[in-house]
Amino acid sequence: MDRKILTTAAVFVAATVTALAATLSVGSAAAGSVADGGTQTPAVTSQPSPSPTAADLGWG
Repeated sequence: MDRKILTTAAVFVAATVTALAATLSVGSAAAGSVADGGTQTPAVTSQPSPSPTAADLGWG
């Protein structure tokens, strides 16, 4: 029973450390892009198309 608890705790700690390291590396990469003049690409690259107007539909 104690071995199972220790194994579970070790896996949890390893996952937490990995997630924290990934978060820190992403944060520093974003900060570096801003410091370099904003070379980071936006997450959304395509904008939704606007609704058609009456002229677009041939009604005006």
